[in-house]
Amino acid sequence: MSRAAVAGAFAAVVAAGIALGAMLARQRGVAPAPEPARPAPAVGEPAGKALEEEQKRLRRELADALAKSARLERELAESKRKERLPPAKEEGETLAKLLQDFDGLAENALAMMGKPELRALIRKLKAAGPAAVEELARRLLEGKTTGERFLAGLVLEGIGDPAAIPALAKSLQGETDDLVRRMSSHALAMIGTKDSLGPLGEAMSGDADWGVRVNAAYGAATLGDEGAVKLLLRQYAAEDTPAPYRPAVLQAMAMVAHASYAPTFRQILATSRDMTSLLLSIGGLEKMKDASAIPDLERVAGGDYPATVREAAAKAAKKIRE
Repeated sequence: MSRAAVAGAFAAVVAAGIALGAMLARQRGVAPAPEPARPAPAVGEPAGKALEEEQKRLRRELADALAKSARLERELAESKRKERLPPAKEEGETLAKLLQDFDGLAENALAMMGKPELRALIRKLKAAGPAAVEELARRLLEGKTTGERFLAGLVLEGIGDPAAIPALAKSLQGETDDLVRRMSSHALAMIGTKDSLGPLGEAMSGDADWGVRVNAAYGAATLGDEGAVKLLLRQYAAEDTPAPYRPAVLQAMAMVAHASYAPTFRQILATSRDMTSLLLSIGGLEKMKDASAIPDLERVAGGDYPATVREAAAKAAKKIRE
């Protein structure tokens, strides 16, 4: 509450015309209210007694007003004290509550992926600043359950702070659960700074898990690593790549959109009827703006394909021409 508000409340309570009230109002920049007419003594009542009663009433009102003013001044002082509290203390209290929410979601971490409550939590933890990243990094490395460690990696990816890279790299090296390591490799790939390239390069060539290798290769390819670009293409074409995994590699290729992938994308348009493969290939050709693919895209746009595929092909052809 401002001092002007305190003065206004004080002036509203104190009887007008009292010198102290006027003085306080002037000191606080508030004009005193007009003085009301004094009530005339009752008929037959001695003037002296009436004046004495009036003075008692004014003293009571003044005492009440002073008490209220003191209370308002205390409230003002408390408000100012809270404004001076170090931001770190308030952030810490907020972070504690956010971490409680995190613990609740970690009990069913996989099911939380993409859920609105997780997205909201990520936004709040991001706003909490470096302290949140530090605590999540600790949980990624020291969490007691795989759900806690997995969710920590997922949230760190969503926050996108490069300060998390060292912890994510340690997770890749020391984590025993493949799913958590896949999450850490994906987070490193999505954060995507030059500091990610070292751990990604090691993982894409030396990790025992297929998913970690592909995630790492995608991240390194987006950072311009030619070896990673070639590795993704080899992985997609390899006979020992499980069929359910092939779309994941193709998606990584479409997102990287390297020119060397264009022949593979055009071949898919010419031979495949799988909607996922067609849409990913169309997206990759559109992103790389491959003009040589326009005839293939127009053929698909006018062919016997699902409407979603035809519309995507027509849109891609138009975008490439622009």
